Amino acid sequence: MRIFMALLLPCFTGIRQKPPLSEKKFIPHFVNGLHGMSMGFLLEKKHPFYGVGLCFKLLYDNFFQDVAWPPLDILFC
Repeated sequence: MRIFMALLLPCFTGIRQKPPLSEKKFIPHFVNGLHGMSMGFLLEKKHPFYGVGLCFKLLYDNFFQDVAWPPLDILFC
């Protein structure tokens, strides 16, 4: 299974809705054989996301802990 996380993932996939929750964890969207999670799925379309350094570290930590990822083969960040 391939995993992909990027801020532009909603643009690449055409998915605009928030991912569903299961047991307080997000279930990543699955499109074209890829599981994906993006801050873009959690924000409204018109709201930008600005972050540097520690902000991105915390974001990625949360994406690893608070997303119900399947077993990983590859992870793109």
